[in-house]
Parts: sequence; structure tokens; C-alpha cells
Amino acid sequence: MFKEPSDAGHPLFLMEQSTTEFKAALVADLRITHGAYPHDEEFRVLMDEAMSESEEFRALWSTPALGSRLGGHKRLQHPLVGEISLDNDVLKVPDHDVRIVTYTAEPGTTDEEKLEYLRIAAARTAPPAPPLSLSPTPPTPLRD
Repeated sequence: MFKEPSDAGHPLFLMEQSTTEFKAALVADLRITHGAYPHDEEFRVLMDEAMSESEEFRALWSTPALGSRLGGHKRLQHPLVGEISLDNDVLKVPDHDVRIVTYTAEPGTTDEEKLEYLRIAAARTAPPAPPLSLSPTPPTPLRD
């Protein structure tokens, strides 16, 4: 879990990243998850594995820190556009485990142009959506 990943063969990677801050935020997120699901067996297995395999994880878990990742700034190296700097925000859906992550670029910059290029490239390569049915669903007959 806390082993350093290899960037070999990965098309998109962070150019700069505070690994320490990222790991601390990840542990904070896990602490929040533990509070929400204290009896979840799969989560307990994950925690047992992390605690037994990583001294760093044990140290971070024992540190009383609160909070979670709600956004930040990332510099990425992308195979289509090269280096791109983006801001990201994490929006939490109330009463759900869903998070929506948005990426934006500073208006008027080459990063904004690169992000727009990626949006268009993604739209062109995405599979077509199934056609929408415009006819209403027939009503279910009532039974006496």
C-alpha cells in the first residue's frame, strides 16, 4: 500500500508531488472511512494488512490528524500535451461515499488550451452513447 509505485509504462504521472502530504491525506481519508464503517470486515482486512506491512503506515495512523483531500494543484506529464498544470477540487456528495473530482486550468493559459485539446480528443475517441428512446413507456394495465 505504501510502497513506491513505478512510473514505467504509465502514460500519465505527477511531475511533482509531496508524497508525504499525499500519504498523510490518504490515511486521514481512511480514518474517516473507519469512523463511517467501524464494523466493515473488508476494511478491517485492509487495515490489518497495511498495519502489518508498513511501519510508515502505522506511524501515520497513530498520528492524530484530521481532514481529507479536498483539492490542490497538480503538474502532470501527459503523452498528448506534455506538461500541464491543473487545479483540482474534490466535491463530496452529502450522505454518500461519492466524490466528484474536477480539474481546471487557469483561464487564458496554455494549460487551458491543453485541457481543451484533451477534452476534444476524449470526446472523439469515446464510444457513441446508446440512442435515447423518445417514446414514452407504455402504461402498465390495471388489474381488477
